[in-house]
Amino acid sequence: MSSVAIDISEMNQTADIASVPQPRRRLLCATDLAPRSDRAVRRAALLAKQMNADVLFVHVVSDRQSERVMRLKGNRARVRLTLQAEKAMAHAPEACSVEIHMGKPLKVIAQVAKEWDADMIILTAPVSRRYELVLGTTAERIIRSVDCPVLIVNREPESQYSQVAVATDLSMTSVRVAQAVSRMGLLGSAYAWFVHAFDPPHTGLLADEGAVTKQLEDYKNKWQRLVAAQLSPDLAAAGFDLAKVRISAEPARPLDAIEHIIEETRPELLVIGTSRWFLLKRMLMNSVAHQVLSKVRCDILAVPAVSAHREEVVEHPSSSSVTPLQHSPRPDAGSTMHAG
Repeated sequence: MSSVAIDISEMNQTADIASVPQPRRRLLCATDLAPRSDRAVRRAALLAKQMNADVLFVHVVSDRQSERVMRLKGNRARVRLTLQAEKAMAHAPEACSVEIHMGKPLKVIAQVAKEWDADMIILTAPVSRRYELVLGTTAERIIRSVDCPVLIVNREPESQYSQVAVATDLSMTSVRVAQAVSRMGLLGSAYAWFVHAFDPPHTGLLADEGAVTKQLEDYKNKWQRLVAAQLSPDLAAAGFDLAKVRISAEPARPLDAIEHIIEETRPELLVIGTSRWFLLKRMLMNSVAHQVLSKVRCDILAVPAVSAHREEVVEHPSSSSVTPLQHSPRPDAGSTMHAG
């Protein structure tokens, strides 16, 4: 599959944007304390430094055991996670806290994220299990249960993201996804590649093979210009530096287009949008989000469409109905927070 990319840096128009202090973000890092979860803890620490964020590290002890066993496991988990968090957040120890909860992991994580008003949930890609073919992985179910972005860490974090691919379908949802990512400061100075998939023409092609090739190339170039023209103003308004943005239009199925761009650009992060119909679509095997989560091996940021509608929160709730074994005070309790 070939692609045509347009350099839209010339379309970039600078705008005078007032410099305003950015509010502290809130990152929730969920870990099961397995070795593979270390990468999520380290990525959370990197993002905290980049995004000026506080991090709440959470571990959930299953309630399918006696209270005595839960307490023992909870105490051990608290010690391990505290040491791990302090090491990862050595640059800003005051910006991190640790909580150990008892219950069902999915339910607890979703509830804590809501009550703590997390701007993002960070977790490691889970190991696939047979029953998840129908219900979806823990990560997929968390994505369906919350209204904030969920970052699934697949790779060992070495530095800030420098190469990012964003899947778009030219809808307002895609625009809101881009706006949400930009507001959070997640991308920093990363180079962003936006990929849009479109259906190739099935009628009107000439019989001659050479002519067909030229027609397809012209059709692709036309789509390329159209996508760039529609996306560029929205991306500029969202705060993207168009000098670091490339837009690609691919005549292919969405998943094929995404895989092609990943193979071509080797991004550390892929950003996709998801919908509330995620479960129904995946059961019908038509969910691009599900296929991406199953096949792509770079880090994935899944942004629910509803997250774009989250309004600015003036005050965070001061109490929680989910009772941890030991509740660490939030570093900025009572502060103003803009939820992205």
